[in-house]
Amino acid sequence: SAGIAEGQFTALKMDTEYLKNTVGDALTRGCAVTATVRPADSVEYLANWLQQYAKNESIEAKFFAEKVAAEECVATDKAVADAADVAEQEKRALQVEGLKSLAALMEDPFELFSRVAHLVQTHTSAGMVYIGSLQADTKQLSELPDDDDGEDAPEPEDVGEAPEPEESTPEEEGDPFGYKAKHLAYVAASPGAEFMVGRELRRRAEEAGEADGEASGSVETRGITFALIDRGIPVVDVPNVLYKVDEVKFFKAVPRVGAYYAQAVTNAGTGEVRAVLAADTTITLGGGRPFTPADKAFIAEVSSVAGRCLEAMDAALADYAVKADDAHSPPPEPVEGDDADAEAAPAEATEEAAAEAPSDDNPAVGVEAAKAALGAAAAEVAAVQFDAVDILRLYQNEPPATAALLRGVLALLGTSPVAARALTWHALRAEVLTDDFFNALASFDVSADPPSSEAAGFLRQSYVSLSARTLWRESPLGAPLRNYVVKVRALMKVEAALAHSAAADAVAAAD
Repeated sequence: SAGIAEGQFTALKMDTEYLKNTVGDALTRGCAVTATVRPADSVEYLANWLQQYAKNESIEAKFFAEKVAAEECVATDKAVADAADVAEQEKRALQVEGLKSLAALMEDPFELFSRVAHLVQTHTSAGMVYIGSLQADTKQLSELPDDDDGEDAPEPEDVGEAPEPEESTPEEEGDPFGYKAKHLAYVAASPGAEFMVGRELRRRAEEAGEADGEASGSVETRGITFALIDRGIPVVDVPNVLYKVDEVKFFKAVPRVGAYYAQAVTNAGTGEVRAVLAADTTITLGGGRPFTPADKAFIAEVSSVAGRCLEAMDAALADYAVKADDAHSPPPEPVEGDDADAEAAPAEATEEAAAEAPSDDNPAVGVEAAKAALGAAAAEVAAVQFDAVDILRLYQNEPPATAALLRGVLALLGTSPVAARALTWHALRAEVLTDDFFNALASFDVSADPPSSEAAGFLRQSYVSLSARTLWRESPLGAPLRNYVVKVRALMKVEAALAHSAAADAVAAAD
C-alpha cells in the first residue's frame, strides 16, 4: 500500500544518510582510487584499501592528539615557569626591601645583628641563624683593697696624653686587628635559635677546664669558624656537618644532619672582621640540605650591608671622640715664670679632694653640703642621659673605662660585685641603657641603703684609675657618672665622720 511504501522510503533515506555520514567519504575515495588503478580484483583491492585507510585514520588521530597534548604541556610548563619567575621577582623585591631596611640601621650594632639573623632566616633555606660578635677578651680589674682609713689613692691628672709603652705592635706580630686576643660572643639569633645568645666560642678552654667552660656557655673551638678570621677565608661552607664532626662545635652536643655556612662580616673601610654570620639547615628546624647558590649570594649581600653599617657606626664614634677632645682638652701648659699657675694643683684632683674631705668643724653641716653636691652630680648625669645612651649604643665592643665604671655603679645599686664583673658588654648594655637605670641613680639614697664593704671596694676599683678625659672620649656619661660616684663616696665619708663624732660625744658624756 501507499503507507507502507512511504515508510520504507523514509527508512531507506535514513540508512542512506547514515552511510553517507559515516563511510561515504572513505568509500568515495576508495572507489576513486580503485577506478584509477583498475586492479584485476577490484573488490579485494577496495577492501584492502579501506582497511589501510582505517589504520591511517587511527594513526593520524593519535598523532594530532599527541601534538595537542604536547602543546598543552609546553603551555603548562611556560605558565609554571612564568609563575616561578614572578615568584622569584617578588622574592627578590622583598630581599631588596629587606636590604634597604637593613642599610638604615646605623645606631646600634646589636639591633643590626638581630635584623641580620631575621632577614637571612626569612629569605634563605636556613633553619637557624646566629651572629657571633668578635669581642676582646676583657681583663678584670685588679683586686685593690678598700680604703679602710678613708683615703683614696691619688687620682690621675688630665694633663696630656700618657706615653705609650714600648712593646711590639700587633702589626709586627702578623695580627693587625688583635684577633688572637678575641673570641666570638653570640649576641643575636633567629627564632628557634635563641639558645645561642649568650654563648661564647673561644680558641681554648677556660683555665678551669673544658667542662666548666661548657657549663658557663663558653666553649673551645675546634677551628673551622675561626678560619674565617685567622686565615682570611671569606666563607665556610660545609654541605653536611656530619663529615666535619672534629671541626664543628655542636652546642647541643648531639650532631645532626645538615649544612653549615658562615660568612665573615667585615668593616667595609678597614677590612677588619667584626662578626660572623652563621646559618645552618640541620634537622629539625632546617631541611638538612646544602645551601643553594642563591642562598649564599643573599647571605653575602646581607654581610656586605652589615659591614657598611658597622663602618658608619665606627665613623660616628670617631667623630664623637674628636669633638670630645676639643671640648674637654686639658688646660694649656703654664707659662714659665708664672708662679701662681705653676704652683696650682690640677683642678680635677683639687676638686675631688675637697669633695671627699669631711668637715672637721661641723660634721652635720658637712653632711648637708655633701648631699647637695650629690644631688647636683645626679642632675648632671640626668642631663646627659639621652646623648650618652645614643653614643653608647654605637659600641659593638665595650668602651673599657665606661664599662668598668658602669659595673661599679651596678654594684652600688645592689648587684653583687661577682655578677656585675661577669656581665658581658651585651648584657651590661641591657642593664644600664634604660630609663630604669637612670631613675635608680636619681632616687638612690646612700644614707638609707649603704653598700656593703665588698660593693664599696668594687665601686672604688671601678673608677679610681680612670681620668675624666678618657671617660669623655668614650661617651658623655662617663665623667658625670664618675663625679656622681665621687660625691657618693664623699657623703659616705662625712656620714661616717658624723657617726664617729656622735659616738665620741656619747663616750665623753658618759665619762
